[in-house]
Amino acid sequence: MKHRRLLGSAAPAAFVVAGLALAPGSVARAQPADLIYDDGTPSGPLRSLSPGDIEVTRMTPEHPARLLSVSLYASAGGCTMHAAVWPDGVGNAPDIDHPLWEEDRVIDAAGWTSFDIPEDAVVLDPPGHFYVGHVL
Repeated sequence: MKHRRLLGSAAPAAFVVAGLALAPGSVARAQPADLIYDDGTPSGPLRSLSPGDIEVTRMTPEHPARLLSVSLYASAGGCTMHAAVWPDGVGNAPDIDHPLWEEDRVIDAAGWTSFDIPEDAVVLDPPGHFYVGHVL
């Protein structure tokens, strides 16, 4: 197992989950809905971060769903963001060894970055905890 320090998003400037587009219920008749963690206003960066740390937010849909997209906020540009969605692991932590989806994206400037999730890459049926975040 990889050992990384896990950080929540108590001060979500470097990492904010503003919206996750979910398709609840049967995918054939689903209407997208947002599962929002934050009000979208950055409030200050987390401190004492090291390469290899991860910042995550635990999300829990109420119904079976398919994840369609993720929006994350980067407090600075000139870097590459390694965004990911992880299943629930042991002890209220993500299973970082088995990501459900991940993507590297060059971040040119501070601001919101949206990631489209490939169809059926993240299916939450039965519904349960999952984690959205990035690796530093």
